[in-house]
Amino acid sequence: MKTICAIILLLSLTLAGPRALVAQDGGVVSKLELTAATAAEFDRQREEYFDALEFCSGYIFRQTVMASEKDAREKPLDDDSEVYSGFFAKSGKNYRLTEQYPKNGSTAAGVSYDMVGNDQCIAIFYPKRTALDASAGVLMPLVRDEPPIGDVNASNSTIGLVFKSFNASPQEGGEPIASTPIVTPVDGERVKLTYNGTHPVRGKFVKTIIVRVLSKKKSLVEEITFRFFDAQDQTTAVATQLVAEWTDVRGTQIPARVRMILNIAEPARKAKWHVSEWDCGALAKRSPNAEDFIVDIKTGREPKVKIHNPEEGVVDLNAVTPEDWRQGPVFFRNGLRASR
Repeated sequence: MKTICAIILLLSLTLAGPRALVAQDGGVVSKLELTAATAAEFDRQREEYFDALEFCSGYIFRQTVMASEKDAREKPLDDDSEVYSGFFAKSGKNYRLTEQYPKNGSTAAGVSYDMVGNDQCIAIFYPKRTALDASAGVLMPLVRDEPPIGDVNASNSTIGLVFKSFNASPQEGGEPIASTPIVTPVDGERVKLTYNGTHPVRGKFVKTIIVRVLSKKKSLVEEITFRFFDAQDQTTAVATQLVAEWTDVRGTQIPARVRMILNIAEPARKAKWHVSEWDCGALAKRSPNAEDFIVDIKTGREPKVKIHNPEEGVVDLNAVTPEDWRQGPVFFRNGLRASR
């Protein structure tokens, strides 16, 4: 199912309408000249919002299948659809993510991991590993300019709609979409950005982004959708990410629930809408602190690992060098040493 989640970020519900220079709907949108330059400004605001975003919270991740797009967008997911839960924190370029599967889960029952990282490297730990020679985790360089929690986790999470540029390709590692975006009004508060492109495997696609405009200098991304077409312009896949619920955290609007919807037009799956939801309804009202970015396996002499302020007994990820990465250090139960 995680593969489906990854596709979600890569696959709009509607094709672009005619280009409008000025919205006629009133509201803040009517004060904007809707051009490609406006889209670039919204993207700059997205990046600014993402960089400044700070929060910490527990979360629940749920998955299910629904019969219609309307249900997939609006119908609540029940507790039986829970797949895993955990903790997620972000402060600047620092991240912490834990993932815990319930013991009665149908997949990876009882498996868990703990991840901490920044814009340089990532350390992943497996607290459940107890065998004498089993590695407790691994330290890796971050090879792309993306959150170290990974594409799948990032697209599922609270930061799912803002961690990539608007013209990001649906192909992992692909070149940015080259087309000039078309900007059209949705209503007095929202605009739609439309990008057209071609995927090397799935063919033509349309990407649309719904942006809620708070002011000329501030906006929020509410929805991102990809629609793919075959040579006959028939839809072959639709995938949507949308904010199902916002919450106010110290004066900043943060997605509390992010829903992901996928429909693939194949005979066995055509009537099914795959739905995933990341629920941070209990977003902490405090700011993240240094303790939120510390991992302590608590087995033998396993070191703590953190990304703030090196200290005795702590591996500071901010101090890790490229030479450390090349050695491929692995966190064993008795400490950190090179894997070779």
